[in-house]
Amino acid sequence: AHKFRADGQGQETEIPIDEWVDVAVFGEETDDSPEEGRVLFLEKRRVSAAEGVIEMVVDEEPQRVGIDPFNKLIDRNPGNNLVRVSEADG
Repeated sequence: AHKFRADGQGQETEIPIDEWVDVAVFGEETDDSPEEGRVLFLEKRRVSAAEGVIEMVVDEEPQRVGIDPFNKLIDRNPGNNLVRVSEADG
């Protein structure tokens, strides 16, 4: 996770992160689930470092995991907030 501050001209500077952010685990998609899949876990967690480990236990096979998966925070690149579990476990 990274946090940036932009000036009036759009120039971004990385700043320390210390935010409460939604962290989620999604299962298989169903007809009534969001496009990310059925929510298996959703909780605000404190993120205070660019890299770290967040552990969650779910009752079903996870398909995707993400930080700020519903894009509540201002983000110029929201496409990198969610990854398939196969991409995340390496």
